[in-house]
Amino acid sequence: MDSNYIINRLKSTRYQYPTVNFLRTRLKNLEDTTKRQQIISNLKMEVWKERNNDIHEPLLDLLYRMPIAS
Repeated sequence: MDSNYIINRLKSTRYQYPTVNFLRTRLKNLEDTTKRQQIISNLKMEVWKERNNDIHEPLLDLLYRMPIAS
């Protein structure tokens, strides 16, 4: 799993908030903390890109309402 997978998954579904919960669980279950932090860092950069305006709110929800992201 990487940040592109998460972005594509959010863009491809109409039900973004249940998908956010699913992706949050997958991120929490990653055993490699370095990989998890790298994915979160990449997603934080993706939040502000103009092409991601359609998923801005779900992406913020994923990043900033996660205990592992703070």
